[in-house]
Amino acid sequence: MKEIQVTALDFLHLLGIMASCIELIPNARLYMRPIQLHLLSFWRPACQEFKTLVPVTQHLKSHLIWWLNSANTLKGRSLQPQQTCITITTDASKTGYGGVMDKKIFQGEWSVSESKKHINYLELEAVVLTIKHFLNYLIGKSVLIRSDNTTVVQYINKQGGTKSPQLCYKTWELWT
Repeated sequence: MKEIQVTALDFLHLLGIMASCIELIPNARLYMRPIQLHLLSFWRPACQEFKTLVPVTQHLKSHLIWWLNSANTLKGRSLQPQQTCITITTDASKTGYGGVMDKKIFQGEWSVSESKKHINYLELEAVVLTIKHFLNYLIGKSVLIRSDNTTVVQYINKQGGTKSPQLCYKTWELWT
């Protein structure tokens, strides 16, 4: 069976339609990220043409299915900003991490292999671990995450990004 391929321009058109829904569909940006990363893994905008062919893989199809489900795309978002119910503050270093929620503390140390990872990854991992630790308190609530790492703040607020696939995947873990 022959693999389907479409042009980078076709991907950009699709992503443009998806981007127009970001303010209307909950988590639209989050579910765009795997499609953006897929495109960028096969096409380099700075040096390749728009007519470059990009494969439509099974992995990509699994992410496109979310967009075909009307329960996702017709849900809509409130125009009112959500009131924050709970604030969680996190921090990380090359040796360990911690998080605080309502005077409750969660902390740990990185393994030798973890401590070799980039600090942005460790800071985001600290957020993920803290959220998982306090998850029973957070279900159904609006949570404000405080971090001193501006990259982490951006990746959380923008539901991922395209500069670092590793951080994008970690953000996906946080949001899903």
